[in-house]
Amino acid sequence: MSKRLFISMALIAGAAVSALAQSFQDGFFLRSSLMSYRYNPALVPENGFIGAGGLMIQDYRNFGLSTFLYPQGDGKLVSYLHSSVSSDEARDRFHSDNYILKNLNLNVISYGLRRGEAMHTFELNARGVIGLSFPGEPFMFLKTGTFDSTRPSRLRGEAELYMELAYGYSRRLGEKLSLGGRLKLLAGFYGVDYNVTRLNLTMNDQTSLAEIEAELNLTDKMYKISAGDDGYLDWRTIARRAPGSPPSGGGAALDLGINYAPVDGLELSASVLDLGGILWRYGNAATSSGSVDLTLFNDLSLDEMNKEGLKSQLSRLKDDALNSLELTPSKKLWKWKRVPLSANAAARYAMPFYDRLSVGVTGNYTSYQWMPYWEARAGMGVQPLDWLEMTANLGTGAFGMVWGLAGSFRVENFHFTVGMNNGFGGRAPDSRWTIKANKKLISFGIMYDLSGLH
Repeated sequence: MSKRLFISMALIAGAAVSALAQSFQDGFFLRSSLMSYRYNPALVPENGFIGAGGLMIQDYRNFGLSTFLYPQGDGKLVSYLHSSVSSDEARDRFHSDNYILKNLNLNVISYGLRRGEAMHTFELNARGVIGLSFPGEPFMFLKTGTFDSTRPSRLRGEAELYMELAYGYSRRLGEKLSLGGRLKLLAGFYGVDYNVTRLNLTMNDQTSLAEIEAELNLTDKMYKISAGDDGYLDWRTIARRAPGSPPSGGGAALDLGINYAPVDGLELSASVLDLGGILWRYGNAATSSGSVDLTLFNDLSLDEMNKEGLKSQLSRLKDDALNSLELTPSKKLWKWKRVPLSANAAARYAMPFYDRLSVGVTGNYTSYQWMPYWEARAGMGVQPLDWLEMTANLGTGAFGMVWGLAGSFRVENFHFTVGMNNGFGGRAPDSRWTIKANKKLISFGIMYDLSGLH
């Protein structure tokens, strides 16, 4: 495998340093779900409930090792830098903008109280998001040797961890219409934002060099970085503060939803989620400028690369990048950042010949700070038994084809749900790199139906 291939993939790590029971479409088609109000606060559960431990893990990216590697007729693989791969063929594999998204939502506890036609819900959730966006041009630079430094770098990474305390109210207004909303108080505990404002790449026969100017904002309630004798922030001094540190930010968000049934069997649903944000205090704020030597692997043989593994190489390049960039402390700052905003729309129709079978469509658009994401799916749900319900969906999205499977079953008053979207995908040995672009999502949840309180 080409040494430049390792440099190419290491650009990502070196320059950037980087609870839900179902997804929206699954929750909409599982009619017995007690958690549909999370995707549309107007969807009123039939009964009160209590639950804990609902989990959603999302891992989306629009690239993988197959972006860099090409099969040959003899069963071997070559990198996109190989002479047998044309520049046009390689360029087709890279996106103008490449994304990594990791999303976590853990429900600590949830409670729903039904009062007549109204439902009150209370929740405590832990939420986390990690994102990275980077252009495709730096990878083609290693193929062609040319790079346009006048264009914006579009290279950015960020991560946030915050708690969410939510109160929701929904109500049926007659037989056809229901409305709902949720108010969320947000406490931010960890946030980092790394934005490359200028990136220039140069190459000659001996060296490959990346000149980087960037801005770094890091909260200091959980982690603290100290300045060294030279006045620059020293990554080697990073230390975690004692447990129990106060939040690094606070804010609020709002969910709004409507559900309408114009005729028997047909439901139309729309919602806007997480309209709001967090005011963060970045105690570790800095600007940086410096050069990163991308020829780290030039003296490394192929056998050594295979022995140490890709993960080790990326780690070495990350350390080199951190040591090369000069982080100049800047004034501590307060910055308002919105949380990921979602808009959902769906329609469902129950078959007149068998009302336990429904079909329909869903659409979702989520705006992250560093990327937009959308999906459109067609799905179906069936409840063959009173205690068992299943759903499946298929569609397309910003990263290509999407599909999902989910099921819900009941044992006495306990409701169990499990779902999977887009499969698990393969990973390269000794690394966390996926072989193909990923759009996977797994979920699990347990709820207890408080039927006696409705």
